[in-house]
Amino acid sequence: MIPEKQLQLLTAGVDGELSSAELRRLERLLATSAQARAVFTQLKTDRVRVATQTRHTPPAGLCDRILASLSLLPAYMPVVVPSTTLPFTRPTRRPWVPLAVAAAVYFVLSAGSLLYFVGSDPAESQRIAPDLQAKLNTAASYLPPEDQHPSMPSILEPLENQVASIERPQPTTPVVGPERPENPSLQPTVNPELHAFPPIRPIAPFDAIRVRIPFLIPAADLEREDVREQLRDELGRDPAFRIDVFAHDPTRAAELFQSGSKATGVQLFVDATAHDRIKRKQAGSFVLYIDSLTASELRDLLVRLATDDAKASHRSLHAFHATPVMNSDVVDAKSVFGTSFDLVPNRRPSPLPVAGADTKSISANTADELAKNLTAKHPDKSAILMSLTPSRTPPALSKELTQYRDRRGERRPDTVAVMIVIRPHP
Repeated sequence: MIPEKQLQLLTAGVDGELSSAELRRLERLLATSAQARAVFTQLKTDRVRVATQTRHTPPAGLCDRILASLSLLPAYMPVVVPSTTLPFTRPTRRPWVPLAVAAAVYFVLSAGSLLYFVGSDPAESQRIAPDLQAKLNTAASYLPPEDQHPSMPSILEPLENQVASIERPQPTTPVVGPERPENPSLQPTVNPELHAFPPIRPIAPFDAIRVRIPFLIPAADLEREDVREQLRDELGRDPAFRIDVFAHDPTRAAELFQSGSKATGVQLFVDATAHDRIKRKQAGSFVLYIDSLTASELRDLLVRLATDDAKASHRSLHAFHATPVMNSDVVDAKSVFGTSFDLVPNRRPSPLPVAGADTKSISANTADELAKNLTAKHPDKSAILMSLTPSRTPPALSKELTQYRDRRGERRPDTVAVMIVIRPHP
């Protein structure tokens, strides 16, 4: 279940009441949580459905019929319950009680002190009195005269006398070690009055640690050459990626993928449900899978989409968010396509056999192996586009998905498996 704060953030995002900082928090949440993406999409869909509902006018005379029905009901008779509250009685105050207690305590303390001093030994008192008087005289010698301010010294000496009275440190005898010459000018002196901190050990240099963060770029930044190179390098670091495409108009973004795929030589299979939603301009999310493009070719496809989108009067694409595939993405792919294809975290496809690498003669191959090599599927640039929300075709009933699986073939080791999710941007 989504926490209450995240649900409030998603609801405010659907209503368009987020600040720029909260909008960035929403984008990070949608990029990292599949459950949050599903709830956000459902909220957007519910909002569109409520907005498109037909308003009905109540029939004439409905108010009169309701009032007539109410008049037929039995009259309400209030029940009076007798009060059982007891009368309040103010307690009697006795103001003399605290005074009596204080007087009793004072009397006991006074009587105890009197009995203690009366019963004490006179000889013991005479023995303690001289010692106490001596201590008082010693303490009085440290006090200033009564006619002077307590903070002023009793005797003011000239500054020269005070400086002269300071004790000068005596020169110390140099220490001669067994391995050093006995020349006193070359020996270190030891001053027992000098205290210093021991030498500090040299601090090791700091190590620079590079932290990898999700790759998030605005669609307009793909016009810069340095951003394009960064996108290509990022897509080449892992064998499988999930790319979230945030679009103001998801159906327009799906059309851009159709035209861009055709221009780059990619055969795009569009599911019937997704094709109908794109044709009707229905709001929702779409998902596309492709594993026949290298990092450079995939970069060129995204650049082509951003370039075509910039030619329109209003941009539909907002940002691209690329992250390496996680286990939750594999689960999402299985629910949409019926299989995860090659969306396996941190696993490269096995290399294809190189021509001429086998040194065995052709006579060593059997007839079955020859037939298998002749009928093997060659990799082709193809992709599948399906509807993600609010409704999608079951994988077993999608004719286009079956055609894509038959045409897909073996994946090359230099390609990148990508699941592209086109989702609405608030």
